[in-house]
Amino acid sequence: MVLTQLTQTAIAILNDITLQSDTQSANISLSSEVWKELFRKLEFGGLVRRLPGKEEFVLSSYEICRSIQKLSLLELLAIIDEPLHFERQVSETSYFHHGEGAKKLGILTEVVRIFLSEIKISDW
Repeated sequence: MVLTQLTQTAIAILNDITLQSDTQSANISLSSEVWKELFRKLEFGGLVRRLPGKEEFVLSSYEICRSIQKLSLLELLAIIDEPLHFERQVSETSYFHHGEGAKKLGILTEVVRIFLSEIKISDW
């Protein structure tokens, strides 16, 4: 997929916290340090906050601070300091699992790939 594993995990975390889930819905494994750093970025970026007296880095210990329906992918990428990877096409599996978001990313990926293929190094 166009999104990095970290970005996919951030989206899953935000959805899981919104749904007040105790378990992570996405089957993505991150190291303990990367997991903690992601929570720190989400918290510092004003997307989540830890509930008083709750354990750090546990999904059920956090609440959403902003509507994720109004949060753009661009904003999330800036908050977690992540890039998009346009060199790969969006897989059919991604379309199946991620629905409308994957369709939009697929179109974006193709448009960006076309534009980037037209920019030649000699043009610089």
